[in-house]
Amino acid sequence: MGEPWEVRDGMAKGPGTLAVVLGADQTGSPAHLDLDFVLLVHQEEN
Repeated sequence: MGEPWEVRDGMAKGPGTLAVVLGADQTGSPAHLDLDFVLLVHQEEN
């Protein structure tokens, strides 16, 4: 099924360079959630 996602530093990082972070609250409604997709997350250097 592929590599697992890792949640760290407020970011859910997927395989490769893909990640998802919570976006800014645009509505003030507790029933609303903004997700920002990050397409090119920098890889950590070991």
